[in-house]
Amino acid sequence: MIRTIYIFANFGNFKELPLGGGQSSARRTMDTLRKMGYNVVPIVRHRSVHLGKISHKLEVLSFALIDIFKILSKTITGNRDNAIFFHLTYSGSLLPYEYILAKMMHIMGYRNFMYLQGGRTNRLYYNGSTFYKNLFKKTMDLHEEVMFEGMENLKLVQSISNIKTFYFPNYTEDGFNPETLPIKPKGVINICYVGRIQAVKNVLIGIETYNILCKKYHNIHYTIIGGGRKNDDYEERVIKAINESPHKKNITKLPRSSHAVIKEILKSQHIYLFPSNESVEGHSNALNEAMAWGCVPVISNNNYLPDIVDDPNLVVYDFKPESYAKKIEEIIETMDIEQLSKKMYERVKNNFIQSVVEKNLCENLKQF
Repeated sequence: MIRTIYIFANFGNFKELPLGGGQSSARRTMDTLRKMGYNVVPIVRHRSVHLGKISHKLEVLSFALIDIFKILSKTITGNRDNAIFFHLTYSGSLLPYEYILAKMMHIMGYRNFMYLQGGRTNRLYYNGSTFYKNLFKKTMDLHEEVMFEGMENLKLVQSISNIKTFYFPNYTEDGFNPETLPIKPKGVINICYVGRIQAVKNVLIGIETYNILCKKYHNIHYTIIGGGRKNDDYEERVIKAINESPHKKNITKLPRSSHAVIKEILKSQHIYLFPSNESVEGHSNALNEAMAWGCVPVISNNNYLPDIVDDPNLVVYDFKPESYAKKIEEIIETMDIEQLSKKMYERVKNNFIQSVVEKNLCENLKQF
C-alpha cells in the first residue's frame, strides 16, 4: 500500500502564482494526492530561465546535478515498502535524465511512477533514432506505472512495453467551474487569451487576428491575461503591438491573475483564441478553464488540442492571422455560437473536472 509519494516536478515558486499550465498541473496533482490521504513530499525541479544557448545548457546541467542531490536528501531515509517516487516530466531532451533518475531510484529500492505530460511524445518517438527508441522503452520499463495526459501516448507505450498505464487528463479544480452555463452578453463579441505570454503561444498572431476582424466588426473586444518569462522580451513586443493597434481602446491586457479574476473575465467571453505552436503543448489547463465557462475555442492543430475540443470545425491548420480571423468569422456568421458554448461547457463537465478525474485516479492507485 502506498502511503508516501515523493513527487518531483516543476512546481515553480510556491510563493508566486504558477507560471503556465505545467506548474498549475504539478501543483494541482500534488494537492489532489494530499486530498486522497497520501503523505506527499514535493521536490521542486528547477526550471531554466536563461535563454542563451550556452548559458541555458550550463544552467540545465548544473541544476540537473543539484536536483539529484535534492532528491537524494529527501528520499535516502524513506520507507521503500510504502513510498514511491513520482516524476512529472515531458520526455524529449529530458529522456536521458529521466532514465538516470528512474535507474537511481530503482537501485535505491523505490517503485517508480511517471506522469508523462506534453503532446510531443509520439512525434519524438516515431521520428527518433534507434538509440532514442531503445532508451525510451528502457525508461518506461523501469516504472511500475506511467500516467498520460494524452490517450495517443498511452497507446504508444502499451505497444512497446508491458508496464501498467493510466489515462490522467488535465482537469479544472473544484470550485472553478460555474454550476450552470453562463449567459453571454449580446451585441458584442468578446475574444480572450489566458496563459503565458511567450512566442510559442503566438499571442502576436492573436492581436493581428483581432485587427483583421475589426475591419469588419466594430463591436469586438480582446482580453489578454498572462505574463512572460524573465529575460524574454516577447511580452514587451505584445504590449508594443497593442499600443500600435488602431483598435487598442478595446484591448485589455492583464497580468497573471488569480482564479477569481479569471472566472470573472471568462464568464463574459465568447471565444478563446489559442494559436499555440508550443512543441510540448499538452492538455492545456487554460483551454480547459475557458471551455468550462462556455468559451468557444479557436485552436491550432497542435498536439492534443483537437482531441480536447473534439470539434474539427474549430481547428485552424496553419499560423496565419487571416486563417484565424476567417474561422472566427465563420463561427459568428454561420454557426450557432450558443450551442457551441453549451457543447464546450458540457465536454469539460463530463470529462475534465476534478471530481471525475480524481475518482478514476483514486481507484487506480488502490491497486498498488
